Amino acid sequence: MGLISHNLWYRAIGVSGASCSGASSLAVCTLVAAMKTERPLAPARAWGALRHRVEDVPRPLLYGAAVVFLLALLVGMAVLQLSLLSVRAANSPYQAVGPAETRPDSRVAQLDTTPVFPGAGDIGSVSSDGDEYTARVLDAIFAGNPPGGIFTTGGNVNEGPVNLADFMAYFDPTWGRHKALIRPTAGNHDYLDTAGVGQGFFDYFNGIGNFTGPAGDRDKGYYSYDLGAWHIVVLNSNCSKVGGCGVGSPQEKWLRADLAAHPTVCTAAMWHQPRFSSGRTGSNSAVQALWQAVGWQNAIRIWTVDGMRHMDQP
Repeated sequence: MGLISHNLWYRAIGVSGASCSGASSLAVCTLVAAMKTERPLAPARAWGALRHRVEDVPRPLLYGAAVVFLLALLVGMAVLQLSLLSVRAANSPYQAVGPAETRPDSRVAQLDTTPVFPGAGDIGSVSSDGDEYTARVLDAIFAGNPPGGIFTTGGNVNEGPVNLADFMAYFDPTWGRHKALIRPTAGNHDYLDTAGVGQGFFDYFNGIGNFTGPAGDRDKGYYSYDLGAWHIVVLNSNCSKVGGCGVGSPQEKWLRADLAAHPTVCTAAMWHQPRFSSGRTGSNSAVQALWQAVGWQNAIRIWTVDGMRHMDQP
């Protein structure tokens, strides 16, 4: 038993060459022979066979097969990507329906039907050529007859006194080219006519002697209209000329009723003298009630435009 144990230990640690002479060593020889002739496990046999087969393949042929495999993989990935793109294009709502030069473009059509609405204040003047330059801008905007309109924010003739003759001399040659599109706002200079009632202003925009027209009623100078999806409100900040601008005044009551009757999401309100301004002439608290009515009525979106302070300020 001592010999058997001794030989087993050496065999276990990989030492070979034990003697098989003698009957006493029979058990050891049998064990060693069995260990030498034992078949390897199946995975090991498979890997060994594959290794020998690969080693037998010529190197150029092996490299060529690898290149072919990689190229086939790349081509397959490209075909799969193109297939996915085709599926997405087929399910897309933006499908071409004809040649690019003939199919309709919904975005262009939408832009074509959206009104344009440029405007300014303190326009006509004997001492400035700003009216001439801005009139050229209007010429360019409306060259293709797009839908829209033009607003003014008062000071249509920024001189004094201002009668119909002054409108014909300082406003009509420039902005007057687009008079049919203009919906004006009355400013303080527009009431500097001889009678102090805005006669030149109303005569020019409404027509001589006409009580109402594009500038509103002569005794009010405030009105509203719709342009596309927008509701436009024109107010008169010459408060003393129209019965006041405070709470309960005719204009404030009219404004609240008009906004209630037109609860549109998009509303623009404009007047000449701004409620708040950091300009040299400051703010105008007289229009506080109008500003509150415009800003709070029905929580609608309001765009306010003023024109007196000779500056642009949000």
